Amino acid sequence: MKKLVILGAGGLARELADAVVDINKNTQAFEVLGYLDDEDELIGQKRLQLPILGTLDWLAEHKSDDLFTIPAVGNGYSREKLSCTVQQYSAPLATIIHPRAIVGSGCSIEAGTFIAAGCVITVSVSLGKCVLVNMNCTIAHDVRVGNYVSIHPGARISGEVSIGDYALIGTQAAILNKCTIGKGAVVAMGAVVAHDVPDYTLVAGNPARAVRKLEKQ
Repeated sequence: MKKLVILGAGGLARELADAVVDINKNTQAFEVLGYLDDEDELIGQKRLQLPILGTLDWLAEHKSDDLFTIPAVGNGYSREKLSCTVQQYSAPLATIIHPRAIVGSGCSIEAGTFIAAGCVITVSVSLGKCVLVNMNCTIAHDVRVGNYVSIHPGARISGEVSIGDYALIGTQAAILNKCTIGKGAVVAMGAVVAHDVPDYTLVAGNPARAVRKLEKQ
């Protein structure tokens, strides 16, 4: 059984830990050792009966061939930072797919990605590194999702959509066929996107319209 350490100790980290419990009901895939967090005062506390083990430096003292990590923070830029940091400790990234998610044929899912319960991902979908697909999302055929993208609960993404790195798709947002969502763009909660969204642009409304430009991070 692989050992797993969750990077982060907030709500998403607890959701991910709970997903692993459900995975292990079907097959003993991971032993979750606990969480790592950069707030020293949290060390020793527990979340869902799992300990906060320490900061990322904990990995330096616990190297193991069967130890995996996964970033569990909502911000895509923070997930990138965490995934880059753990590389120096030679701790590979795990991919977690909740057993109540559906993933169709011909899909590719890169390391560090978390797909939560109730998601439906159809066929020939590509998900990049450390993507978050939160509860009850649907992603249709031939969608391309870049690295460190965050897709919030209940989002609906139609076929042949392309989503750039670091983009955020808000809760209950809908993206219509063949639209391109640019790098670092944000689609607000409940927005309905019928046209391409430029890089680093916030859009909102039905139909979605540009609200403002966003700073590059």
